[in-house]
Amino acid sequence: MAHSNAALWQARFVARFLPTLAAVLLAAPGCGSKAPSVAPVRGQVLLEGKPIDDATIVLHPVSAGGPASAKLEAHSDPQGKFQLEQVPAGDYQLTVEWRASRFDGERSVRDGHNLLPDRYGNPAESGLKYTVVAGENEIPPLALVDSP
Repeated sequence: MAHSNAALWQARFVARFLPTLAAVLLAAPGCGSKAPSVAPVRGQVLLEGKPIDDATIVLHPVSAGGPASAKLEAHSDPQGKFQLEQVPAGDYQLTVEWRASRFDGERSVRDGHNLLPDRYGNPAESGLKYTVVAGENEIPPLALVDSP
């Protein structure tokens, strides 16, 4: 008889506790909420109207509580074009750096000084902004100038 009382008690406990547990889990931050919308982003970087090969383009989320917790980075091809996949929708400040190259053995490495004016490497000073939305995103050409 004690066995059936224990089983009955367990069934009642689970029946009362399970709905409460489910409600708490669904109300917890992040639970039950939709994942942020992500989209591909493409663009081109130019210096004095000419494409920059192997520049580093970084998208910095505007706010720490924004859609992305970390900066997103791309590198330009010989035509100055770059692409990022799966970028969370939101506002971004962009930076661009184009490092001087050097040889490391037989391999060329771009880790020297920045060949662009310093302002382009600082999100607060670059003047480059873009809002990523759901769907395809084409950033207008980033037309950089060589003057400080």
